[in-house]
Parts: sequence; structure tokens; C-alpha cells
Amino acid sequence: MGKPYRGTYNNSEKQKYDEEMLAALEDEKMEVEQKLLRRYCEAGKRMLREAAEEQQEINKLAERLIENRRKRNLFFRIHCPFCEKIIEQDSRFCRYCGKSVSDYENESMKEQT
Repeated sequence: MGKPYRGTYNNSEKQKYDEEMLAALEDEKMEVEQKLLRRYCEAGKRMLREAAEEQQEINKLAERLIENRRKRNLFFRIHCPFCEKIIEQDSRFCRYCGKSVSDYENESMKEQT
């Protein structure tokens, strides 16, 4: 910025000095605004990157949970003795062919005895 005004200048010199000071302040304001904008952009990009990474980790965990549930559910399922589709272990009827699974079990137990 210019040298400080000490009151020894005439009016035109003071006006010129004031204009220079105003221009210097305006330049500094622009520079600070640009730095601030860059910082906000950098922070926003960083937050988006972190959010994307976090979402990937969440997706991995969700997929592991889904796979775990799928595998666990297979332990509690049986094949329908009539249509061979996979059904819940405690099902009384096959949801695919509609036949009574419990009747088949009762008949097979009678045949074994």
C-alpha cells in the first residue's frame, strides 16, 4: 500500500492517495476472497472423498451382512420332497407346489416302522 497520509499533501494528492489505498484494499479483499473460495472448494472435495470412502465401507459391511443372512438361512431350509424347491425347515406346505410337507414326513415315518 502507499505511504501513510500525514496531512501535508494538497487535495489532489490526498485524493490520489485515497484512491491508491482503496485500490490496494480492494486487491487484498479479492485475494482473501479467492483464498477463501479455494479453501471451501478443497474442504468440499475432501468431504466428498471421505463420504464416498465411508459409503464404500458401509456397502461392504452391508454385503457381508446380506451374505451372512443368506448362508444362515440355508441352514434352516429343506427341499420339498415333491418338487425339490428349497423351503423353510418348519414349513407345513410347500409354497411352490402347495403340497403338504408334513403329510410326506408322516408317510415316510410310517414306512420306516
